[in-house]
Order: sequence, then C-alpha cells, then structure tokens
Amino acid sequence: MPSSFEPPDFLSLDLSGKPDMSDFVRSKRARHRFTEHSSSDSSGAGTFLVSSVKFRETFGTSLQDQAEIIAKAEGVEPLSVELLARFVPGLGSDGRSATILIVAEWNEASPLIWESIVKKTKKFVDSSTRGASLEDEVCVEMIARELTLPNQEQPVSPWSNWASPKSLNEIPNNVYVSVDYESEESKWPPVVGEMQQLLNRYPHNLHVHMEHNTTMEFHSEFP
Repeated sequence: MPSSFEPPDFLSLDLSGKPDMSDFVRSKRARHRFTEHSSSDSSGAGTFLVSSVKFRETFGTSLQDQAEIIAKAEGVEPLSVELLARFVPGLGSDGRSATILIVAEWNEASPLIWESIVKKTKKFVDSSTRGASLEDEVCVEMIARELTLPNQEQPVSPWSNWASPKSLNEIPNNVYVSVDYESEESKWPPVVGEMQQLLNRYPHNLHVHMEHNTTMEFHSEFP
C-alpha cells in the first residue's frame, strides 16, 4: 500500500498489524433504517469507502465467515454471505447502512431457525465492534433466494395462457383477515390453523386468508 495513503476522516484504522474490529469505523453520517425496497451496492472503494482492498477484505471476511459458521451450526447452508451497503434507491448515500446479508433457501422451518441465526450473528457483530465508538451499527439481514432473482419483463401473453379460475364458482370462499404491518408473520400459522379448524366444522368449505393490510373506514356500513 502506498505510504501516502490516508484513511478517510470517518475511519480510524490500525494498519500496522492484524486489523482489530474495535479500530474499525467512526461514521459521521446519521443512520437510517429501511425495511422495504432496499438495495445494495459496492463501489471501487468498497462498502466503507476504504481504498485498501486488503484491509477491506480482511474486515468483511471476518464477519462473513462467522455468520456462515453460525448458519451452518443451525443446519442452514447459506447460498451467500456478504458485507454490503444496503440502501433505498433514490435517497442518496446518507441512507446507506452497513449490513451482513445472508441468502439461503426458504422452507417451513425457516421462521424460527432464521430468527436464531440473525440474533446470534448480530450478537457476534456487536461484540466485535464494541468499544469502537460507533455511530452507525452493522446490521444483519437474512433473505430467501427468490428475493435476489431479477424481475423478468416480456410482452404480455394471452389471458388464456395463464392458470386461473375460469369461473367464479371455482374460486374458494375465503374468510379474509387483515392484520397490522407490525404483526410478525412467523406467528400466524397456529392462529390460522385454529381458525381453519373452526371453519371445518361447518359445511361451507371456507378457507382462511390472512395478510398484512390496513383497514378501511367506510362512511356507511354495508347491510
């Protein structure tokens, strides 16, 4: 590395030996957390604008390796583990958040197992950066592989090519349940199961459909 290299003013690094996590970062930017429509980016200077590729890879690898170890210990084989700058497109660099992003295959056991993986990984990250005077914390996010796939755009096919009910009589009768967006989806299955058991006692072939949604207030009640 050239002797003239000087870290950016928001970093405090010890390049004399093995990088220590506590020496890592002091960010002057306020942290913004976003849970929807986020994206990721890595520039030539890296997630934290450090042009030293050697240091950047050493820092990122130490977090990524431990996240992978934690996931495998829980029986999950990650498809990828990366340290990225997650952000909402269009809101500028102030919205970027350093994030350990874990991608894996989703299955029925994922809700509880993934929660454990994220908690343990976050605990490791926090303990590794403790004492570094961090203003911005390193987040941990775990998503299904399907959310990383590109969106496909093509000319609209004829309606007859799509698998859909041909008659309203083929659409099942649903009991629609809307819940607040703060409701944890992982806790829905037992609730939906009990509702369905209750409905199965009646000969109407009703099905429960639950989703996040906001309620609508009408000016008058329907009869």
